[in-house]
Amino acid sequence: MGKKLSNLVILLAISLSSPIILDAYGHGLGAETFPPVDLDGKLITLEVSSSTNNSEENNDQKISISLIDFDSKINLRDVTFQIKSERGEQFLFEK
Repeated sequence: MGKKLSNLVILLAISLSSPIILDAYGHGLGAETFPPVDLDGKLITLEVSSSTNNSEENNDQKISISLIDFDSKINLRDVTFQIKSERGEQFLFEK
């Protein structure tokens, strides 16, 4: 019984000494590279990244979208993307 109680006290002390995180928010910056897919006999991957131009001047974010040849790692040029933006169920824009 004494060993169980000491283990419980140790577990309780560890859990109370750890900070409690109620909410966590990301800054929205970074990059994501999706797994390659076959497109007309080439393996192609999609990369999406975002960054701020100058966070001290304004809150604008720059979003970059690239198609990359998976084997050669070369960005494909003259690519047209159709982009649709939604926030939850709310439609924002389509270009």
